[in-house]
Amino acid sequence: SVKKSGISVRSLVLSPLAAAEACRTEDEREMGVVLVDIGGGTTDIAVLNEGSLWYTAILPVGGNQLTRDLSVALGVPFYFAEETKTRWGHALPEAVDSSQEVMLPTFQGREPRVVSRREVCDPLYERLSETIKLVLLKLRGAGMRALPPGGIVFTGGTAAIPGLLEL
Repeated sequence: SVKKSGISVRSLVLSPLAAAEACRTEDEREMGVVLVDIGGGTTDIAVLNEGSLWYTAILPVGGNQLTRDLSVALGVPFYFAEETKTRWGHALPEAVDSSQEVMLPTFQGREPRVVSRREVCDPLYERLSETIKLVLLKLRGAGMRALPPGGIVFTGGTAAIPGLLEL
């Protein structure tokens, strides 16, 4: 499709490598890092060490699965689950005020209802915990026994969910 639009392509770049170039600090470039790019449909993993791409993998889980989980758990349409995730979501349910409430909208003749913010955060915690465990399993399967000195860098839209770094 790019060529059909009249744009010429000089080269292609592996998506996790492009994300790593955009996101790493100079210290992380020097020390080595694991980049975890949690996008809409996938989670891309790139291990960069000594200036080179050492390992890459893609997991078939991303932000859309978080939204789908929330949609099912709360019984709301996908579009509202996405808005709820970005507005009220947190990776650690115990970190949010237990008295905070979220108003779920009316649709298909249903009455609006109120749920606790923690109820919103529980499915997000479960899916993000699972995703992080899958990342670590991939890294162990690749032969990594310890993280590079630069640690893990999270990027992508889902990385903006509060509490992800602490999780």
